[in-house]
Amino acid sequence: MNFLEFRQQVLPTIRRVANEMDMLLTQCCENQQVTLGQCRILFCLEETQPVTVSALSRQMGIAPGNLSPLCKRMEGAGLLLRRRGQEDERVVEILLTDKGRSCLEKIKNQINLCYAPVLEELSSQQLEQIAQDVQWMEQLLKKIHQTQQNTVTSSKMY
Repeated sequence: MNFLEFRQQVLPTIRRVANEMDMLLTQCCENQQVTLGQCRILFCLEETQPVTVSALSRQMGIAPGNLSPLCKRMEGAGLLLRRRGQEDERVVEILLTDKGRSCLEKIKNQINLCYAPVLEELSSQQLEQIAQDVQWMEQLLKKIHQTQQNTVTSSKMY
């Protein structure tokens, strides 16, 4: 398979997989009365907290100006806490509240209920292979993204 064939086959498949994941996640989010964007914030905060608004915006690929209103609404709903940085008050840090963790756990439980009936039909070996392939694809996409960033950065220098 050459690059063009790869691109024509794989990139549309990745888009379809992302859309399917979004549809599944959207249904689980609606049951907890959070948006898909808010749900993504909850998942990111589960991985790292406290996190600054700027770091979270980079992690999610969202401009800080678009992320801040989402976080304010989530704080109003009691899902997260925003606080000024201890070392630099210009920095805003974000943390999950107990209500945010509980909401995230309910979403994850719903996801498990959706996945379990289908995934239980697969062998352990098949599940391991899927996990390895997805991790490999993630690393490949990160490498492509880094290469693109390096190209953009070096072109701006000239």
